[in-house]
Amino acid sequence: MTTPDQEARSDTWLEQTLSSGSLPLASGKRLTDLRPLRILPGRRVVCAGRLQGRPVLAKIFLGDKSAREAGRERNGIEALLTAGIPTPDFLGTFAPAKGAGLILLFEYLPEARTLQAEWSARDESDRNRLLERLLALLGRMHEEGFYSRDPHLDNFLITGQERLWAIDGGGYRQRRGPLSRRESVNNLGLLFSQFPPRVWCGRESVLEAYCRERKGLRPSSIRNRLHARERAWRHWRAMKLGKKVFRSCSEFRAIRYGGLEILHRRDLPPGELEQWLANGGLEPGEKGQMLKAGNSQTVWATRLAERSVVVKRYNDKGIWQRIRHALGATRPHRAWRNAHWLRVYGIPTPRPLACLRAVEGPMRGLSWIVTERATGFPAHHLPARQATPTRMEALADVVHAFGRNGLVHGDMKASNFIIGDQGVQVIDLDSLSRPRLPWLRRRGIRADRERFLRNWQDPALRARFEQLLEEAESRGRIC
Repeated sequence: MTTPDQEARSDTWLEQTLSSGSLPLASGKRLTDLRPLRILPGRRVVCAGRLQGRPVLAKIFLGDKSAREAGRERNGIEALLTAGIPTPDFLGTFAPAKGAGLILLFEYLPEARTLQAEWSARDESDRNRLLERLLALLGRMHEEGFYSRDPHLDNFLITGQERLWAIDGGGYRQRRGPLSRRESVNNLGLLFSQFPPRVWCGRESVLEAYCRERKGLRPSSIRNRLHARERAWRHWRAMKLGKKVFRSCSEFRAIRYGGLEILHRRDLPPGELEQWLANGGLEPGEKGQMLKAGNSQTVWATRLAERSVVVKRYNDKGIWQRIRHALGATRPHRAWRNAHWLRVYGIPTPRPLACLRAVEGPMRGLSWIVTERATGFPAHHLPARQATPTRMEALADVVHAFGRNGLVHGDMKASNFIIGDQGVQVIDLDSLSRPRLPWLRRRGIRADRERFLRNWQDPALRARFEQLLEEAESRGRIC
């Protein structure tokens, strides 16, 4: 785990370059008007800029592996261009005049947006069309032997007249001849695991766009296999993310600050977090709204800069708790990981922002997790707040989503579901797990379902939820 000073020192050259907006090259030319688009700390920076007045996109590769990663990127892009796959033109490889690393320059598409941004902005009918175009492009790539190791939506650009472009050449490997059906289904499953679950349920017709680019493949020959691979890849991605949340990477930052070990998302600016800590954010204070004051946990709502957040403090219960924490992950660490798991599985939960543990000083033994605040009311108020069909269906779908993904919440009391204008969100994730043994998984899922149904004393309401859970299970078998 690095300190803020160590991380700052490692990025000094990069920070100075980006702040000046200019980078001299060993060739005597100079990149100007640099504007960072994406930063992977210690590995790669993607910038928009200019080379002798020409708009370019620069990929700056850093670290000991810069030559290998730049070579992989260059080879992948050249292979895409040779095969006629739409990708921005490659302009050359350059070295900085000072410092280590390599720079690859590409044609800059000023009006391009990532497919992820475009997907989020479109309605359902437009999404169908986008999905067809994406699958047609992927079908063409598979026919040319390209397998994408990371086909997420940020690795595709869209320009005028909905033209799609493949980027990130280092993420492709090419084989001789078209991909086999098995390889094709596996890669499509990886692609669909990037979308919300069941996004293509009812959209199976989009597979025709893919199969039109493939010789000898029919939608009926890959549809069922694709469902299975999508679920397997989604679980793999969740497990992978569950490890990344505990270290510094492009999405998270792990630091030590003022006697605290801190994990936080990079979209939570460290300056905001440190200012909040300096202002006593780890205590409820006068401005905090107390939500729970128990022996083991204290929970309150407050503000972190412009955000409305909930802080859960795990109180020190003595030496045995400290020993258990020293031997394994703490409860807030599990809740931190579990909240990010749920993001991959498409189960809504308040966005986790930071996880903190005091390892020195007077607060030693205390831990905290900070999340955005869920708006709405707890589900046990549902009968009094009007149990509309929409609310009941949304609640049943979330409960079913745990079982569909092999997840056991461990405490499905109604107060752990918040119902609001944006749907249902799940809270209190300390006990969430995904048992490895199938029989334990089935037992836990069954116990979750029974605990959820015990929330409803009204026999008619309970019977309706039983019916909704059965309907959700039927839909899950189809999708």
